[in-house]
Amino acid sequence: MKEIIKKYISYLEEYHNLSVSIHFSDKYDYILLTSGKNSLSEFNYHTNPYCFYIKNIKGLQNECMNCQRKVLNRLNKTNSFIGICHAGVLEYITGINYKDEFVGFISISGYGATNYKYEGAYSDNLNFSDIPSKILDKLIPPLAVMISVHIENLLKESSNSDFYTKLISYLENNHSNVSLEELSDKFNYSKSFISHVFKKRNGQTLLEYCNTLKIRDAKILLKQTNLSITDVAFMSGFNNFSYFINVFRKHTGVTPLCWRRNYKNSVDNLEN
Repeated sequence: MKEIIKKYISYLEEYHNLSVSIHFSDKYDYILLTSGKNSLSEFNYHTNPYCFYIKNIKGLQNECMNCQRKVLNRLNKTNSFIGICHAGVLEYITGINYKDEFVGFISISGYGATNYKYEGAYSDNLNFSDIPSKILDKLIPPLAVMISVHIENLLKESSNSDFYTKLISYLENNHSNVSLEELSDKFNYSKSFISHVFKKRNGQTLLEYCNTLKIRDAKILLKQTNLSITDVAFMSGFNNFSYFINVFRKHTGVTPLCWRRNYKNSVDNLEN
């Protein structure tokens, strides 16, 4: 089912130019974001550069999470709606219903409202056209059904909700500027215990794992925008440009600029 979901989201993005993300309640995110090859974590964040910028600011990142909780509360009254987030981004929302409970939602985002709050902060990447709600009313509900079936399959396979899976789930949304102190306060474990458990279960240190997620974010920005390499580094959570270059080269074997050129050349060759 994961591959079917992935293909359908690719169809929505490529043929309808939609920015699709999937978000879950605390009750279900540990299952859907930490299930190995069946994980939906790659769809769990907005890819618009404006949203990347907002989430890299600590206080505003927390506001994003609060908005997600408000969306889930609102879904108790309706299956879908158009809303505006704290940063002024319009979103088309469809709830994911599992056994008569809204366990998450699908967001079609990246639409700029007239009162978006951070003008100049990559706001030119927002889409100021009208949200095509009539088309989305037909295209998005099938995706919600697919995800509901995926949840059912995963719950049959596993009921694991231990500390490690919850930690992985938290890092998915907070990897750009998280600290051991923050994790210790949130999960009420010592910093040494968290480091030990993570290294034992994951094989990487927390820093190495967070860098992996940051490089994933950087690749998305390199593919989808013309932002400078310096801006890509910042928006991916790297405050030190030289460190970003070194980490990126370690993960890919090339510099970010070379990686972007190689990607664009491969796309051009496919189109020709």
